[in-house]
Amino acid sequence: MLYSMTGIGRAQVRYRDLVIESMIKSFNHKYFEFNLSLPPGLNEIEFEIIDELKKKIKRGKIILNLSIKKDDLPFMLDIRSVKHFREAVDKMSRQAGIKNDLTMSFILSYMTGSKMPVRLDPAVKKQTLRAVQASLAELVRYREKEGGVLSKNLFKKVERIHRLSVIIKKRFASIGDSLKDKYMSNISSYNKNAKVDRDRVITEAAILMDRMNIDEETVRLENHCSHLAGLFSNRTSGGKEIDFFAQELLREANTIASKVSDFKIKVSIIEVKKLVEEIREQAQNLE
Repeated sequence: MLYSMTGIGRAQVRYRDLVIESMIKSFNHKYFEFNLSLPPGLNEIEFEIIDELKKKIKRGKIILNLSIKKDDLPFMLDIRSVKHFREAVDKMSRQAGIKNDLTMSFILSYMTGSKMPVRLDPAVKKQTLRAVQASLAELVRYREKEGGVLSKNLFKKVERIHRLSVIIKKRFASIGDSLKDKYMSNISSYNKNAKVDRDRVITEAAILMDRMNIDEETVRLENHCSHLAGLFSNRTSGGKEIDFFAQELLREANTIASKVSDFKIKVSIIEVKKLVEEIREQAQNLE
């Protein structure tokens, strides 16, 4: 199963008088990149959170917002903490020579919000990591579901390319004899008006026909399609590998286009190239 790189996960854990909320968003990115927003006092578990993310996510930009609030705080607010906070701000104001415009509404907002300093005892740490793990699990489920939708869509495109490869092969087989007859007719016409080595001309014509042969290209097209179809159900594969084989499909399509001038084959090749570009675009959103 392929995983999308975009998704979101939320979780909330209540512990004693605390409400711990974790929200994780993920976006497309070439590599694994993260941005953590943690309340003061929780920086010491930053590396543990990163380790949890790396266990589940291989690629993408991850934004994690963690907040811890007091539940039913108006009845449990520590007056001494408010006084200490006010005194610290007054001192900073005097030292910096900046007017102190601190208000009670700001103090309450600060001390009841996610910026409230948290005393990280082992129990709080455990519950915080539990919230992160729960939101991460939801994010993974979201990415898996979206990846499944993308996989089905990509599979249909690869199946269509495989059918076009068969059509191209049959079309080339049907026009092979007519191309040979055309060359021999031109040779006969030319031979009436000039002295040429007929055997040499026939040999050159045979070499030219061999250079136009696209059997190898159509076989490789079909092989690449089969390999891509297998990647869509393989958990270890990812967007980069799919993009690589899509480029190989494009290479074979361009080679066929340069070898054959038949209009119907050209039309099929244009559709193949269009489908390959769509596959490459969607692969950018896969982990």
